[in-house]
Amino acid sequence: MHETEVATGNYHFGRLDGIDVQLENGRTLSSAYVYCSIRGSLVDNAAPIALTEVEAIGRKWTSLNQLEVQALARDRVSPGIDMDEFIREAIADSSVRQARTEALMADSLPFTFSGFTPIEV
Repeated sequence: MHETEVATGNYHFGRLDGIDVQLENGRTLSSAYVYCSIRGSLVDNAAPIALTEVEAIGRKWTSLNQLEVQALARDRVSPGIDMDEFIREAIADSSVRQARTEALMADSLPFTFSGFTPIEV
């Protein structure tokens, strides 16, 4: 992702400190390296959306799977369009992609965790 996403201005790379992540093997992490969207978090009902595919106990927010997140984004910016066509348009036309990105950013939530330190790559 350093080459494809950080270099193109889509994500910050950095370190999260002051976290408590329990791993399946029993270890606990108090810090981790992450990519955070520069554009903020996609929201539903003014709250960030968690990914169902990422297991969590005591999750605060609604979770959606990858396809549901794509459908939510599509329905907000191009309601009624077929999903495959929505994806094709985004790949083929940078102006369509940019307009959709800006529309989704209008109510996104910035990542403001105090324990995040950006790392230049």
